[in-house]
Amino acid sequence: MNGAKAKRKIQKRLGQIGFGKGDVCWVCGRRSGLKTCREASGTRCKKCMDAGKMTPEVLEYIQLKDKLEKLNNSNS
Repeated sequence: MNGAKAKRKIQKRLGQIGFGKGDVCWVCGRRSGLKTCREASGTRCKKCMDAGKMTPEVLEYIQLKDKLEKLNNSNS
């Protein structure tokens, strides 16, 4: 699979995972603490990050973001 096709596939899946989540923690549903989590996507609040809490969706999202970043860096 070429780079552009792989990027589109990853971006589509990221959109599917994040659709409808809004500005809440994906783990506990809290609204506060997302901006202090230092993640661009803000999938987890600071409290859940500090506790190490994660859902399968969050794990998949993080892995896909890493793959996308590697693809972007390799094409630079």
